[in-house]
Amino acid sequence: FNHLTRQSLPLTFRGDRIVHNEMYPMPYRINPWTGHLLQQLQDFADQTGFLDFMDAYKGYYNKLLHEQQQFIELDTLWRWLEEQLPSRIDGYKVLFSPLAGKRSEYQLYASEQYRECILFLDNPERLIQQPGSNANKKARLGKKVFDEILPFYQQPIIENHRALIQSIFNKRSAWMANGYDRAPLEVFEAYMSNAIFCLWAEQTFNASEARMIRRQIEKEMLDKGYIRFYAFSRQLISLFQAHEGQKEISGLLQELLQQE
Repeated sequence: FNHLTRQSLPLTFRGDRIVHNEMYPMPYRINPWTGHLLQQLQDFADQTGFLDFMDAYKGYYNKLLHEQQQFIELDTLWRWLEEQLPSRIDGYKVLFSPLAGKRSEYQLYASEQYRECILFLDNPERLIQQPGSNANKKARLGKKVFDEILPFYQQPIIENHRALIQSIFNKRSAWMANGYDRAPLEVFEAYMSNAIFCLWAEQTFNASEARMIRRQIEKEMLDKGYIRFYAFSRQLISLFQAHEGQKEISGLLQELLQQE
């Protein structure tokens, strides 16, 4: 199922036949869906009455779409990230399925003129049905988006400061609890991406909601062995506030690292 999900974009129905939609390239040079597996997929659709099934449950899937749009304001999050970090994406598309469980990932399709990010996310219904405030649910769903796309946005600023990052985060005992063995850049990426998420929460939710969200992330990071996350995250927020939001995160990184 996960293999099919990752390669589903180039496939579409034309009438009752599954064909290559030509908008997206096949992910691999030799793609199994161009051969006998595509015929097996067609047989599955025919034997199960897949299109009739989709029509019968369209109301349920429309409800999921509405919930996803209600709890993940992707346009707002996207604009905020591109105000703060140098990378640019021209468009997003979100795909999710009740069958996908907790799995999520992203793919980037790029040409010389256009870059589109495809997000494969967890079904929002699972999180929305859990107890908690709407702010907490929005934060949890927003965190899933952050976890997938922040590596793309962070990579250019990491490359610009690679040597300094490695020299600071190479002192693993200062950043990780005993028994946790991770590469310096990997440790930094975890610290930075979660700190950026906490900053986004500060800018997005009211004070009490942001505090609750931040404390949850701080606890999760500590449980994972990131022993200085509290101080690191608070320092990023303090620097951002000291510049009254007029200096983007990519411009704050040098200042943040120099204080470590």
